[in-house]
This record gives sequence, structure tokens and C-alpha cells, in this order.
Amino acid sequence: MFDKKKLEALRAKYATAREIDVASRDLVSRFLGSRYFAARPQNLRPHFKTPKTPEVARRQLAAGAIGITAAKVGEAEVLARAGLGPILIANQVVGRTKIDRLFAAARAVEIIVAVESEFNIAQLEEGAKRAGASLGVIIEVDTGMHRCGTAAPAETVELARCIGRSSLRYRGVMGYEGHAVLIPDREQREATARAALLRHEAGQDLLPLYQAGRAVLQGKPIYQVHFFVYPPTAAVFSVPLTVFGFRPLVRLDVVLELVVDHGEVIRRWCGRRTCRKCGRVWHVAFDPPSVAGKCDECGGELFQRDDDREETIRHRLEVYQVQTQPLISYYADEGILLGIDATGPVDDVTERALVALRRFIR
Repeated sequence: MFDKKKLEALRAKYATAREIDVASRDLVSRFLGSRYFAARPQNLRPHFKTPKTPEVARRQLAAGAIGITAAKVGEAEVLARAGLGPILIANQVVGRTKIDRLFAAARAVEIIVAVESEFNIAQLEEGAKRAGASLGVIIEVDTGMHRCGTAAPAETVELARCIGRSSLRYRGVMGYEGHAVLIPDREQREATARAALLRHEAGQDLLPLYQAGRAVLQGKPIYQVHFFVYPPTAAVFSVPLTVFGFRPLVRLDVVLELVVDHGEVIRRWCGRRTCRKCGRVWHVAFDPPSVAGKCDECGGELFQRDDDREETIRHRLEVYQVQTQPLISYYADEGILLGIDATGPVDDVTERALVALRRFIR
């Protein structure tokens, strides 16, 4: 059940209506840390997938963030509809449907998207022609996580030249040292992060034509502005902002929970295989390629990302129990939680959801 003592403590801290705005500024200040970055050579671009709330993103921008980071096209669309940007999509966007959605969202705000292969650049170039527009792109460098990104400086340089020959706009390089985050020993964690930084910066001196590492955005180096910031503890977002006295933008009639057995979650994730060349994702059981280990679309090698390995998935499920389960308990206590079985084909799950929600649809 939701810890009501913690809830009452939060409410007591921000007890009066007059303090509501103070509470919101306090939250944003802690999560954004704009004062911390003001005196440093880096800029800050917080990640939207933490709060998933446009109003928080709006306050982050007002407090000094130079933009918002998104994980996928859907998040960028939400931000664009709210007029919030510029946006960095810190992943590759592949396939005609998603690329067309990407360019549609970019009509409202500036969007930069990560690339890691010439195939990806070619797909974006085709999308640019269909949209009659251009787009900023940033090269992702593999800093040791072995999930996405260029593997060597020479590959990064060649991609920058490829971008230079296209209608896309080169905006720098990025990297993510996620493999260092969960190392318990501080010294080892710092050493791993520093090694990742060296991999990130390697080869930038070979890119004078594109001013890699020197391109200026709001007076600071572009390769230093892309920080993915999470709050000191995600637990504070495990309760709705209404506990702080925020007036909800909409009243929730029902919260739908998609219930899936952990064993099924592991089976779904572990079966994913990603093409090294074009980024297309296959599944050994649900969407297998014609030839095992080989991409049907480009012939590239398929591999299993570290994120898709069983030990990683089990850890993420443990984190889910700690950080997200309290939110589910909260909505259950409110009497608006509705759970459905989410196993089986997408069409079946959709039908179950529609049937369950029918009485709430006016």
C-alpha cells in the first residue's frame, strides 16, 4: 500500500495554497540544478522521461535549461504540441512512419536527433525530401555501453562527412556512459566514466571542417550540453504532483494498468535483436528475420543489446518495484486503478482495454 506517512509529510511541508508555487520551484530547482551548471562550462538539457510532464519541462526551461531531452518520437510529439523545445531525441529514429512523425513534430519546435550509421542518415535524408525540410543531427558515439553509436573515431569522422554531403545539419557528437551508473565502487565508477569521456572526445580534432566540439550553442560547446539529468531520487515522482497541492490539469476517471507476468516480460525483452547497420529491431519469436542473425532490410548483423539481456531486465524490474509500484498503490487507494491482462497479441490486448474502458467513454 502507499505510505500515507510519507504523503502526509509531503503535504505538511507545502501546506498552504500560497506555498504551492514555492513547492514547484523547489522541485524544479533540485531536479534542474541550474545554479550548479551556471558557473560551469556545461549547459543542461534535462530528460523528459523522468517527469513525463510538460508543465515540469516548461518550468525547467524557465529556470535555465537550454532544451529538453526525449527518448522517443512520442515524447517529442508531446513536447512539440506544448510548444516546448528545442528537443534532443537521444536515440536513433528509423523507419518511414516514425521519421515522418519526427519531421511533422519538427514543424513546431527545433528537434535534433541522434544518428549512428549511413543507412540511418539516408533514411532521414529521404524523410527530409518528403517533408520539404531539414533537421539537426548529432552523432552518437559508443562510449563503452555497446548499445548504440559509432565504435571508432574514424567511423565518427566518416559519418560527419556523410552528414555534410546531405541536407541534414551536423550538430556535434553525444555519448552515454550508462554502463558506469550502477557500479557500486566510487573509484571504479569514476574511472569508467572518465574512460567513457575519452572515447566520446576521441577523433574530434579530426573534424575541423565541422567544428566538432567547438560548435557553439548559446555560448557553450555543443558537445558539452547534452546531459541527461535525473532527480537525486526518483521516488518523489512515484506520487502524483497533487500531493504537493498542485491543481491537476485534468481529472482522472481511471488509470489503466497493463499487467504482465515478469517471466513474460523477460521473454519479450530477451528475444529482441537489433541490426548493427540500420537499427531495425527484430524478435526471435514474434518477428524473426528470414535468416537467423541477419537483417532482412539491409543484410546487417543482428545482435542482442546489453539492455536486452536477462540480468539487465531483472534489475530494471527490481527498480520498477521500488520506484513505480508505489504510484500504482496510490491510484489503487484512490479507487481509480483498472488492471487488464496484457499478454498475447497487440490486437487482443487492445480489445481487452477497450472493453474495460467502455463504461468510462462518453
